[in-house]
Amino acid sequence: MIAFGVDGRAGAQSIVIVAELGDADAEAVRSELADTVTRDIGVPPRQVVMVAKGSVPKTSSGKLQRSLAQSRWENDELELVDPA
Repeated sequence: MIAFGVDGRAGAQSIVIVAELGDADAEAVRSELADTVTRDIGVPPRQVVMVAKGSVPKTSSGKLQRSLAQSRWENDELELVDPA
């Protein structure tokens, strides 16, 4: 799972979460992530995007590539498994 900020309405920042979906129900995972983020930081995410397992971009050493994930989200290039 990876999260990043994006510009929202009136210049406010919003949160987008990109999460890999394994065998779980996409809507249940999406709902749980949104609830957890809202509870923990007090701000609901703008979107929770479910992508195919192994498709969140990582470096060769396994670190998450937040900026590449954000770029792919902005350009509709993520491999969605359950569009919402």
